[in-house]
Amino acid sequence: MKLKCFLIMSFILVLYSPSVFSYNDTTTHKDITKTSIDKFEEINDYFKSILGFKEGSNEPVNETTITKLIQEGSTNEDHRNRAYNHFYNPLNGEGLDDYPFPLFRLYGGKSSNCGSLYKYTGIPALGWALGSGYRSCGAGYFDEDNYNGYSWIKARESYYNSFFYPELRDYYLISFFEQFGRVLHMLEDMSVPAHVRNDMLGHLTPKGLNYIKDHWDVLKELSIVDFVKHNASNNYENWVEINKKQSDIIAYKDSTEHPLVIPKFATPQQYWDNDVYNSSNPNPEDTLATDSEKGAGLSEYTNANFVSTKTIFSNNNPESEKKRFPYPRTSSMDREYPAFISRIQAEDGKYDNIPLLNKVRDGEIVDKGFIGVKYLAYPLKSEAIHSERVYFFNPAVHSNYADILIPKTIAYTAGLIDYFFRGRMGIVPKFSGYDAESQMFKKVTVAATNDSKWIDDRIEPMPY
Repeated sequence: MKLKCFLIMSFILVLYSPSVFSYNDTTTHKDITKTSIDKFEEINDYFKSILGFKEGSNEPVNETTITKLIQEGSTNEDHRNRAYNHFYNPLNGEGLDDYPFPLFRLYGGKSSNCGSLYKYTGIPALGWALGSGYRSCGAGYFDEDNYNGYSWIKARESYYNSFFYPELRDYYLISFFEQFGRVLHMLEDMSVPAHVRNDMLGHLTPKGLNYIKDHWDVLKELSIVDFVKHNASNNYENWVEINKKQSDIIAYKDSTEHPLVIPKFATPQQYWDNDVYNSSNPNPEDTLATDSEKGAGLSEYTNANFVSTKTIFSNNNPESEKKRFPYPRTSSMDREYPAFISRIQAEDGKYDNIPLLNKVRDGEIVDKGFIGVKYLAYPLKSEAIHSERVYFFNPAVHSNYADILIPKTIAYTAGLIDYFFRGRMGIVPKFSGYDAESQMFKKVTVAATNDSKWIDDRIEPMPY
């Protein structure tokens, strides 16, 4: 009885922990962020020429480096209850609204004094990241529990202040790198299917009490977080953390199978959602465009082309269902019966043959195994045999997802970095009041110009 009580309480407590809600906050996010910085090679030239950092992104700042400060920001974003605001459904623009989220809201103590705005749901990740989303608790702009103090707007403010308050330059730059790293984290989360398909419970699929009993000697020594991770299966994020080391993620930067195409959009929000895939136009083929104006945001691409544990082929769910997504669907697969077999080593050391379906249409092609399938047969009252198809994830599927989604994440993150640091200012002198006798101008003024060349060498304004 004590064991069961401990297990139940442990499971509930870990569900309250935001560390289970995204790519691992201490390894994967950090590695993706660094790889994205390295992919945008011009960033070193910018830091040297504009900020005066002789060593570029490796410049020592506050006993660390610029790159590491940004990495730290990308790992800190999941702390406390902030991760509940890292979900975004591009089909309706809403955030997390999935059971048992209301319980977490009560646990977090943020619903008792709040108004109706996002009282029992998460703030949409797009608004949380850009600084336009907040919870109406009357706490004001600087209350980080209800308004994001590490948003795109706040990062821009800190960056601006670093130029105009030279005596506080280091303070504002350190704040900026932290804030900017957190913004990158929120974009990176848009490549996790559960984050863009309103699937909170899809993050954890317990192996069950029998597994815990059989492995209790090992599990009892673990921390609560590690305990639940070991008791979870079919978890894409957990699989990436365990199987994709830093060297693997860095290698994606130069992937030949899935080459990185860095998007260039006119506004920052388009990196999350460019409104090319929505409820009125749910065509997954539109999410594959690489054109700078018609390309999809990362949340749109992931939502249209991949599934999470609780949203597998959900297009036939009732329209009122919060987990109803038009794609992918069973007709996106290659055939009714599996044509691809994955061999997985079981706990007893033997290998199991796992049938997998391939995705061959409706957007991104996933032809090395998109989803596992098995058939359950059981007798009905009429003594006839009823066969039920069950879909599931396995390591081969996780690996295939990662090989496509991680390069895409790096490309979009590098694109957002490029967007932020693309700004170039020029100085144009204007002379007036020429005096012929002295051969000098009486008045000299200067005008600042926007020399930022963006799409196809066009000069475009940079929205705040």
